Amino acid sequence: MAGSSMRVGDVEIIAVQDSHFPCPTNVGFPSVAKETWEQLAPDVAATGVAQLTIGCFAVRAPGMTVVVDTGIGPAGAPGFGIGPGRLPDALKEAGIAPEDVDAVLITHLHIDHVGWNARLENGVAIPTFPRARYYFGRRDYEFFTAADQIEGSAFLKVQAVPLVEQGRAELYDAETRLGGTITLIATPGHTPGHATVGIASGDEHGFILGDVAHHPAQVGNPGIRAGFDADGEEAQRSREALWERLTSLGAKVAAGHFPPPGFGRVVLTEGRRLWQAL
Repeated sequence: MAGSSMRVGDVEIIAVQDSHFPCPTNVGFPSVAKETWEQLAPDVAATGVAQLTIGCFAVRAPGMTVVVDTGIGPAGAPGFGIGPGRLPDALKEAGIAPEDVDAVLITHLHIDHVGWNARLENGVAIPTFPRARYYFGRRDYEFFTAADQIEGSAFLKVQAVPLVEQGRAELYDAETRLGGTITLIATPGHTPGHATVGIASGDEHGFILGDVAHHPAQVGNPGIRAGFDADGEEAQRSREALWERLTSLGAKVAAGHFPPPGFGRVVLTEGRRLWQAL
């Protein structure tokens, strides 16, 4: 789906799929009964697997080209059934070279969102996007790189820590703005410093979700929690608050784990919120 895009005012959001995750429901959504899936997503109930996209987005804003999340990376994650990523090729197909990118925004520091940040050459981490500033949530970075956590997220020793040490990265806090159109908005719970990317241009609004939701069923049923959530209760609160914000603004949405290209809206119909794909 490289090259599929939608516009938010003067801003273009381009879907660039890195890989695909056949996620067993007992791993990804362990508290959701098969009977619930039969009502919400019969295909998931039938197979016991939720087919999740490992999706990233490129954003062309006035004077700036941005990549939001960098996928699973070239090795994939065989233990999870995730094949090698293809983000650089997908960007090329969309007409974007690595040196065109001004900023890389990471919604959170999980393995499937940072995989193409950098590569090792002779023991040195080389940024995939040579001109870009990388943005990591401060709360996430401090949490995942703490002495008692870093070995469980050893990939960050290549994909985040060296970029900070090289002075190529910024640690962002809530409501950090880039240029005149992009804001990083705190939506914690999935991870301590998880953020959603907000875009405002003219009278239009758009949001890139990160992992506020992994499956469209969570739009109408925000109580469905992901097994990968650090704090499921906080993640649900963030999800409910964001759904209210999206419907009140009539915003366009880009959801990286939803079926590609992941574009849609959260709409309110007969008192219930639903995902409406675009």
